[in-house]
Amino acid sequence: MIQKNKIRAVATIIPGFTLGIVAAYLSKSNPDSSLLFDFISLAGYIVYMWGCYHLLIGKGHSKWYMLLILIPLIPGVIIVLLLRDRNKHLNNSPTNKILNIIIAISVFACFWFSSIALLYGIMKIFVAPTMNKLALPPVREQVLPVTHVDGDEIYLLGLKIRHPVQGLIANVVSPIFENHKLNGVCVFLNNGNIHAGNMLIDRHADDMSSADPETTNYFNIIPKQKFFNYTILFNNSKYNLIDKMFNTNMSDFSWYNLFKDIRVVYILINKAIFYPHYSGKIGLFHVTTDCISGYLIKGEYGKDKNGNTKYISELWFSKNGYLFQITIIDKNNVDFSEFISNLCASSESEANSIISNYNPLTISKDIMLASKLSKKVAIEDLENTMALIEAHKKAGHKASNIDDLNKEILYLKSIPK
Repeated sequence: MIQKNKIRAVATIIPGFTLGIVAAYLSKSNPDSSLLFDFISLAGYIVYMWGCYHLLIGKGHSKWYMLLILIPLIPGVIIVLLLRDRNKHLNNSPTNKILNIIIAISVFACFWFSSIALLYGIMKIFVAPTMNKLALPPVREQVLPVTHVDGDEIYLLGLKIRHPVQGLIANVVSPIFENHKLNGVCVFLNNGNIHAGNMLIDRHADDMSSADPETTNYFNIIPKQKFFNYTILFNNSKYNLIDKMFNTNMSDFSWYNLFKDIRVVYILINKAIFYPHYSGKIGLFHVTTDCISGYLIKGEYGKDKNGNTKYISELWFSKNGYLFQITIIDKNNVDFSEFISNLCASSESEANSIISNYNPLTISKDIMLASKLSKKVAIEDLENTMALIEAHKKAGHKASNIDDLNKEILYLKSIPK
């Protein structure tokens, strides 16, 4: 085969055919851009035909054999490949090496852009409808200066919190264990004697690879391979994924950078699945205070049993190697800016100082016990917490189930001393 025709054929048939097929598919799935993709598909078909022509001429056949390519039932390139090579004696080794390089580059280019087209198809089929349904609001900036309020500093799960919270008093503070590790507390808030809402504080190591596979944590679905985390997310931080999830949009798709597009599609899939459905009601804010920087989502959280609307505020931030999620559900649509502006992450020495200064007359025993538990788990503290919750329940207060506390106590007692 004449080598210059062989090189031109290989360099054009594979890219032209791939480009034509991919563009034709995208033309049907994107009515708004169909004219553009139709043009690209036509260009790909012309490139493909040009390659078939060189393949035919290189084999020493008449150009009129090109009419065979127009047969719709059989791909023309197959017919041309089956024709006898009349110029087989012209093959030579140096040119074949060049040809192999061109073939490799051509196949790589086809794989590269076909993969990008596949990612775009996933975007249009799955991500776009979900994102359109969510109708997500844009991220807005919010700076909260510290609001000086009266109250006591309490320590919960590594955080320094001003109590009472926006005038709401803790009724019951119940610890939450996950695989025998304290990773959260649930605070039942009262307005006077009336239950006004709940505050849930979760704390996880801000490290993808640290999640326990047995937990039901949201982050279990995220691959733990370091190569994946560093290649796609560029670091191993859970908060980084949340940050990218809140700020990445479909318009960030590049159409030329495969690695960037993989990252965009991966993040958008997470966003489409896990982005809180209630965020569209009120909004999403990037909040900055003197101590923390994170994301605050506000919205409506359905109705209670009396038909009253429940409101939710959800704060995400990372500090001291931990990812914190604070969720507050209340019935009165309280603005928790005062609480957030006073929120700080505490060091071990600060925690000891805060706990030692508790005033038993103004701080409930619930908070004292939960604060101790947030530093270390002690059997005696757990037993006291369980007894306290039982007392609240007998008094008619709404409290959490203590089955997990019972299990935790039995587990601690089973550990050899």
